[in-house]
Amino acid sequence: MPPPEIEAAVLPQQTYAFHGLTIAIAGDLPATRLLGARFQAFPCLPPRAEPDLAFEFRWGDSDGSTPPRPTGARPVYDFPDGEFLYYDGRDELHLTFRDRIAVECDAVRGRVTTSVLDREPLNHWLAAHLFFTIPFIELLKRRGLYSVHAAGLELGGRGLLLAGSSGSGKSTLAVALLDAGLEFLGDDMLFLALRSEGVRVLAFPDELDIAPDACALLPVVSHLASVTPSAGTSKHRVSPAELNVTDQKWECAPRVVVFPKIAHADRSTLTRIDAQEALVELAPNVLLTEPHSCRAHLHALARLAAEAACYRLDTGRDFDRLPRLLRGLLG
Repeated sequence: MPPPEIEAAVLPQQTYAFHGLTIAIAGDLPATRLLGARFQAFPCLPPRAEPDLAFEFRWGDSDGSTPPRPTGARPVYDFPDGEFLYYDGRDELHLTFRDRIAVECDAVRGRVTTSVLDREPLNHWLAAHLFFTIPFIELLKRRGLYSVHAAGLELGGRGLLLAGSSGSGKSTLAVALLDAGLEFLGDDMLFLALRSEGVRVLAFPDELDIAPDACALLPVVSHLASVTPSAGTSKHRVSPAELNVTDQKWECAPRVVVFPKIAHADRSTLTRIDAQEALVELAPNVLLTEPHSCRAHLHALARLAAEAACYRLDTGRDFDRLPRLLRGLLG
């Protein structure tokens, strides 16, 4: 059964303007406050009776159990101690994490209900991050905004994307490039929109995740190198404001895509790759759910690979040289 509509009179609600869409987040859980930090850069709007996308967060059943496992759904993505199931005929998602979190997503109506069944802080963090992000990107791709797992910066309207999986060094490079004078678009996730003039990159200026050992390489956050991250996380969450991001840039044309990998070498190596090789790297961004939106997502990624210059970066320890090297690609 689809999740109920959010009742603004009952649940506290915050509504945001997000690249032409209205997004309502309702509930009075720690997870909703964590999401407030993720969306703090976006304009706040008065509550809407019918937002484009609505996310409701609530405490789970009193017996501490998740909803029954649905029948007729197929697994889409494997992650430890959880499930991500998809109903092909109904365009609905079902996510669970142990007996702690359950998410029901009606992708057609743009409605998501997240139940937190265990008050451990880690569960709220997961509900506001992984278990929010998956339904969020699925809803957006059905509405013409296509996610790409990348950090992004821009200079004079020209965008540089650092694309790759967690642990590839995107955030460290992004902070170094901020310090070199580029403008911030996002740390971990951006969105693509197809326009008449070509692909456009849309910002998602979320908090940055920076590991303590990476903080030691970056003067602006070096004070965090000896500090233990908050419970349940292995990285520090740093807001753009803490990095002196004051003039937020919201979109640009992609000019360069870099796929970084930590090389544990003294000197970094940059290698040009073609669009086909770049698309192979980008394709895992598409979760195989609803066929039409999946094809559109893959098409957007192919356009990105074709319209931008693409490179592999074996990231070494020469952080005094790297910002100049990467900034030069936009010249």
